[in-house]
Amino acid sequence: NCSSLTQVEIGSGVNHIGSDTFHYCSALSAITVSPENPVLSSADGVLYDRNRTRLLQCPWGKAGTLAIPGTTTEIGTRAFYNCAILTEVLVPDSVTLIGDGAFHGCMGLTNLVLGRGVTALGSSAFWECMSLPQLTLPPGISAIGDTTFFNCTNLQSVNLPEALTTVGDAAFASCTRLASITIPERVERIGARAFENCGSLTRIRIPDRVSTLGSGAFKSCSQLAHIDLSRTLNALGYETFWFCTNLQSVVLGDSVEFVGDSAFYN
Repeated sequence: NCSSLTQVEIGSGVNHIGSDTFHYCSALSAITVSPENPVLSSADGVLYDRNRTRLLQCPWGKAGTLAIPGTTTEIGTRAFYNCAILTEVLVPDSVTLIGDGAFHGCMGLTNLVLGRGVTALGSSAFWECMSLPQLTLPPGISAIGDTTFFNCTNLQSVNLPEALTTVGDAAFASCTRLASITIPERVERIGARAFENCGSLTRIRIPDRVSTLGSGAFKSCSQLAHIDLSRTLNALGYETFWFCTNLQSVVLGDSVEFVGDSAFYN
């Protein structure tokens, strides 16, 4: 909690920086590394490994736009955690992995451009990016992890790739301005609380490969009026449509064998 620290210079002898080392250094705007350091490097005030293939830490006080260099292939776990005044990040096509909680708490982020090379998103990757209005996910992503977009309260539009097969638990929970989303046909799993408290969502279609809706998947979606269920659906989890007070009709097909407790409560 060195809240007055504005700049850090790392010498040539440092060969390891532990996780969360600079967390709560809210005024820290730049991390610079000696060119003689054999393990670490920096660019534009951001910490990388020596060859700038892995982005390790963006300082909390970094403001404005950051263009990640084209050598980078991985954005590390919590690399941008709580970078609340960063407004734009440009991710190059060279990046394939975005780690767990990578952009967690980037509350000022209004524009995020993901390169086409990204194939893996960690859980909670964009948790509480509360100013982000829209995002297009690259074509190679097959899974959206748990709580990936949790509490992205300004998110209004997400373009999902056709390769997507899994929507994790609470993946879009509390995205309160998300009014519509198209779930691709290859999706097989929609996790528990996946769209809980998406209060602007009015219609949803569940692809035919989905056989089970997780517990609370659409809980408290108060404006949800229409839902087209998968023709192969055999189970509705606990509280699936709990407090969906605007829901007008649901057709349960012959394949449905199980309806969980409080599935249509209120």
